Amino acid sequence: MRASMRQDLKRELLWESFGQLAPNVFAHPHVDHQSLHEILRAARAENMVAVLSAEGIDTYSRKPMQTIMRDTFKLAHVEQAWHEFIVRFSPVASDLQSLSPVDAFYVRTLLIHEYRRVLLRDPNLPEALLPANWPGLRARRLCEQLYGDLLIASESFLQAQVETADGTLAKTPKAITRRLSKS
Repeated sequence: MRASMRQDLKRELLWESFGQLAPNVFAHPHVDHQSLHEILRAARAENMVAVLSAEGIDTYSRKPMQTIMRDTFKLAHVEQAWHEFIVRFSPVASDLQSLSPVDAFYVRTLLIHEYRRVLLRDPNLPEALLPANWPGLRARRLCEQLYGDLLIASESFLQAQVETADGTLAKTPKAITRRLSKS
């Protein structure tokens, strides 16, 4: 395989959240085989790449695999980003009652924006491969709680402010409201 072809393939694999274990060896905790096939086809590397599956053996320590995952996926950076998310949004939980509908909309928008920024960098490893007390799990619970708590007020702001070409904005279906709000 030519060097330029290898570089293009490496860039695509890293973009798809593969981690580089060693030169020319990449891993993904739960690969989408259709996406991988499309990447290999686009790179014209279908017949030049070995695709393997591996799993740990439960009777052996997970610690070495956790260390490999931490290094491969640069989990320290992701962990720091999750901590920053938690610090930034935890105080909102105590201020929910005082938020106006417009403020609830802004907070909900920022919440999802910031959550997705970190989530796109998180390799979403299985819990068994994550370090103890992984803050991504706490961040997810916090995001879910805040989103649900902000939903009704922020939706009322949207209903009052947004209009489509066909008229008023359709109301959020009750099934979604019930699933996402605590009320």
